[in-house]
Amino acid sequence: MSVRTVRITFSEVVRCARIVYSENSEFVKELESATLKEKPIVFRPRGRILQVNTVQINKVESKQPNAKMVNGWYIDTHMRIYFQDELARLVRTSPIDAIDGTFVTTKNGSVYQLGKMDVRVQMRVDRGHINSDDPLHSENIPFLINASYDTHPELE
Repeated sequence: MSVRTVRITFSEVVRCARIVYSENSEFVKELESATLKEKPIVFRPRGRILQVNTVQINKVESKQPNAKMVNGWYIDTHMRIYFQDELARLVRTSPIDAIDGTFVTTKNGSVYQLGKMDVRVQMRVDRGHINSDDPLHSENIPFLINASYDTHPELE
């Protein structure tokens, strides 16, 4: 059994707490009132946090040169990417293991660069204004999955 470290943002924790409290307010009880410290804790970094950007504006290089460009993509609840290959065959990847902007690494080690998403899915989530630089942001994933299932009933 392998152990993986998962990074959870503070906003995700707050969102989960709000969901639990709003849906199960009769089950959530305050056990003890806690008072906050009068003096706030201040984070003081010990070194350089941000690295200086060395990439020139005119010269943009791909982060991962071996990534396969994928257009017309959509995802399912198992976090697998669907797209059509050059021969118009439907391809389903293994589940996503890592996301870095538009670059996605699957559990079997394949690297894909997400291009344009499926037109029908894009029309369903257009009101959400999905950022093309980070389409699989944690806040966008539920909307993308719902739109994928609405437009592609064969996923069920």
